[in-house]
Amino acid sequence: MIDIGIIGCGNMGFAIAKELSHTTSFRLHLYDADSSRLTDVCGELSLTPSALETLLSAAQISIIAVKPQVLPTLYHRLSRAEHMNWISIAAGVSLSSLSAGLNSEKVIRFMPNMAASIASSVTAMAVGANCTNSFVDTAQQIASSFGTVYRIEEHLMSAFIGISGSGIASLFATFHHMAMAGVHQGLPYPVALSIVSQTAEGAAKMLTHSGEHPQSIITKVCSPGGTTIEAMKTLEEEGFAAAVMNAVIAASEKARELEEIAKKREQNND
Repeated sequence: MIDIGIIGCGNMGFAIAKELSHTTSFRLHLYDADSSRLTDVCGELSLTPSALETLLSAAQISIIAVKPQVLPTLYHRLSRAEHMNWISIAAGVSLSSLSAGLNSEKVIRFMPNMAASIASSVTAMAVGANCTNSFVDTAQQIASSFGTVYRIEEHLMSAFIGISGSGIASLFATFHHMAMAGVHQGLPYPVALSIVSQTAEGAAKMLTHSGEHPQSIITKVCSPGGTTIEAMKTLEEEGFAAAVMNAVIAASEKARELEEIAKKREQNND
């Protein structure tokens, strides 16, 4: 059994802890600076709260789930755990910054999305240069416990954020606006939203299972002079393609900008 520490029990830390608590391969140790939050989370998961130093002593792997701006204030305590393998979900904090702050090269970055709360996250994983194969395998197992995981090069993290970390909100917006159009056409909003959500789920499954290009499937749905080709024509006329692509690009560029800000903040704290 592997001892896993989770430092920070906010929404994402709790979501990860909840899924890992169902896995017999791991023994969990939780810490949060907010003692009442820690007590509540541990009570819900039937775990015993840990002091930070106790967690660092017991765990073989620690997941850092605190806000990026909080992380530099913890480095002096975390860096004392020389044996530790580290996983960070702190957005915008690079592997090089983490390695410097933690005084360790055994560092992996996760970038989950909010669907971790229902074990359906899509998580990017970037691996530091000196991580052991066993650590990488365990990290992959951890990420897989709350969804699917893609191992990518760190420089692609910002692109991942654009299409998944932030992209999930773009999908929610699309679902909402489609449902509102259904309301305009006479459907109650809850019914319209349910229809849109189920349609999206079916479309995603069809795309995954068929292996076809999306455009190929679209051409099969479009009958000559029919309703679907009319919808596709309207999307093109209204700039749908550019709007979607620009939203992803904007989120990706913002992610890179925030990473630069995080680097400067840490340099100023040195």
